[in-house]
Amino acid sequence: RMTYYSLMFSLAVSDLVTIIAFILYYTFPHWVDHHTLLEYPICSYAIILAYPILHTSQLIDIYLTISLSIERYFAICRPLTHRVRKLPAFYYIIPIISLSLMYTLPIYFEYHIIPFPLEKFLNKTITPEFVSNTTVYIIRDTKLTQNYLYKTIYRTGGKLVFKCIVPYILLITSNLLILRALCH
Repeated sequence: RMTYYSLMFSLAVSDLVTIIAFILYYTFPHWVDHHTLLEYPICSYAIILAYPILHTSQLIDIYLTISLSIERYFAICRPLTHRVRKLPAFYYIIPIISLSLMYTLPIYFEYHIIPFPLEKFLNKTITPEFVSNTTVYIIRDTKLTQNYLYKTIYRTGGKLVFKCIVPYILLITSNLLILRALCH
């Protein structure tokens, strides 16, 4: 029972990280004044870091859900061997987190921040008045995102395989096996 609850707890934490990263990446730039967003590097770094964390935690979510389904399969379809050979939760959690981080590692290098010096002016009716010098922080794509093979193989094909095809096959298979065991 502890394995199942540990997996559920890990899934809840991963879901929470996904939600926070989603909010930081997609809504934070719309909540904050555009000038504030550009002038404080912490804002740019929060956005640039939220993007890969979002992808990593989504992948962890997917495979933790699959591990829960596999754990339920063994508990329902193989109850005697499941009690004797019960795997601890970290046998699921550590490989899922490690493989998710390894798979999403290139995403951490898709963007970078460029500091850009800028002069601030107070806009008056006819002649603008100089206020101060400042630096704005602009988020730009790296050359990695411009690479054709990276875009087609990793971004499109990899996501299709590792976030769609493999998870659905594993979930459908384990759930069909559970249904078959319950109906017999």
